[in-house]
Parts: sequence; C-alpha cells; structure tokens
Amino acid sequence: MMFLKWRVTFCAFLSDIEKSMTVLTLFVPDSPVLRRLLLAVARFQPGTFLVALVALMFAGSLRAQDHTILFSPTDAGVTRSITNWGLDTCWPSFNNMQRGLIFMGTNNVNIVRVGFVVDAPLTNSDISATQKAALQTHANLANMATAATRWDMNWASTNHPWYQSGANTVYPDRWAAAILAAQRYYNRSIWMVEGFNEPDYTYNNEGSAQNLYDIFGYLQASTNFPGTLMAGGSTLNNDVALAWFKPVASRAQIGTTHCLAGTVSTYVSFLQAVAASNAVPFNPELHNVVEAFPALTWENANHYICNSIHPY
Repeated sequence: MMFLKWRVTFCAFLSDIEKSMTVLTLFVPDSPVLRRLLLAVARFQPGTFLVALVALMFAGSLRAQDHTILFSPTDAGVTRSITNWGLDTCWPSFNNMQRGLIFMGTNNVNIVRVGFVVDAPLTNSDISATQKAALQTHANLANMATAATRWDMNWASTNHPWYQSGANTVYPDRWAAAILAAQRYYNRSIWMVEGFNEPDYTYNNEGSAQNLYDIFGYLQASTNFPGTLMAGGSTLNNDVALAWFKPVASRAQIGTTHCLAGTVSTYVSFLQAVAASNAVPFNPELHNVVEAFPALTWENANHYICNSIHPY
C-alpha cells in the first residue's frame, strides 16, 4: 500500500489567543476518496480529523509489521537456550541481588561479578582498609548467589592519578597489582578478569588497548590466577568492541562488550567474530534482556554468556 505524507499544523487556542503550534508529519494510506474525506473533516471538524488521522497512522504501522510464522506444534524444535547467567555486585545493591535471585532462580545464577578498585595508591602492594570494606560488600552480595561458583572480577571504582600515565592511559603494572591485591583479599579463585570496564567511554579515564594487553600479561604471569580467563574489552559501544578485542585476542579467551550504543548488526558481527577466533563471546552487562536475543537465534548460543541484569 502506498502512503502519503501529510504535513498538518495544529493550533491550540485558549481564550481566542494562540498559545502554541506544533507541526506533525504523519503517514496515511494514499486514496483519492480518503484524501477528499480527510480534507473535508479537517475543515469542519478539526478535532475529529486529528483522531481519525492518528488512528490511520497506527493502523498503517500495525499492518506494516504483520508477519507469517510457520511452525509445527508436533515438531521437537531446536534448543537455543543460554545456560550461563549471572548477577552484578559492582553497583552494590542488596535489593537488586535479592530480586535477581528470586526472579532468575538461585540455581540458575552460576556467575557473579565482583569488583577491584583503583581509587587509592597501593601501600606495600596492598589496598587500604576502606577499599577492603568496599570489596567485602561485593563479597557479601556475591555469596548470596550460592550456586555461582564462577567469579568475574571487574573495575568498580574511580581512578586515582597514581595509576594514570597520561590521558586515557595507565601504568599496566600498577593496575595489575591492584587486581592482584583484590584477589588476595577475596582469597578465592577468580574465573575471569575484565581488566577495563567501558574504556571507550573516555570520561572513565581508563587505559588503551595496549595497556589492557600488558595488564593481561602481568596477571597471566602471576601464580594468583591459575586458569583465570582474560576478557576484553568490555566496551560501552558494541560498534567498537572488535577494535578493542583484536589487540588483546592473543591473551584473551573471552571477548566482551556492552550494548549501550551501537547497532544490532555490529553486535552480532562481534559475537560471531569472537567465536570464530576460538574465544567465547560474553555480554557482562545486560541492560535489557533483549540484548540476549541475538544469541537465541544463533546456532552457537551455548557458547554465549550473559551476566549482570542491572537494576535500571
């Protein structure tokens, strides 16, 4: 069906004084009879015209979205379930953790995200008492997820200048030392480390892809992280996720991105490119469950991991 674009000016009057005017561009079906009818109604019954025009607009939109789906009610179907789910403590919230465990089911939450902090210099390679208190909050929340045997460590603080070597660059040895100090405090094995969190958001003042590569090197050389998987680059914008993953791919077993910006096509391309490189695609920060849907239509869904439904 063809559609005409109608540019209509609606004027609001109060006490015969024009108060406001809004110009709307709507799409209505292209029909000579309908055009004459709408013009007549617009002239003599403007209120009725507006209601009719909006109704036609939505009716046209609904028709444009119709799809035919063929299925068999007796077919066994194909399972594309995602079996790895987690919750996040890096924005510490008891209510969020409790709600997540109730709605997701405690037994279904097998990953939990905890933080490391870089908001104060290290002293004798250790974090401060205040920082340890912050990590204890993360640990207390993480322990609520009794089936979550895999802990993912992620940046969870502001950055102190002591760690900064320049604008959006860091000292990899100092950054890695802070991660090591956090692991020692947690006193447990860490399944995965995200060295940065949304480093493409330059306001965070995190490091470069080269810095991340070097940080992974320090951690992999440490006896504190036997078998720990390195993950990057946990970008805010999935359009740039591959550009952050490729420089660290030789040291990263997991490719990570968020979906706060970017297109669906680049998101899917990133997931497929990571899998093709024999790494595991991972979304460590679902801001909406819709972000998990691309994996449900993908035959390698079992290799896709989702984590941390956020409270907003």
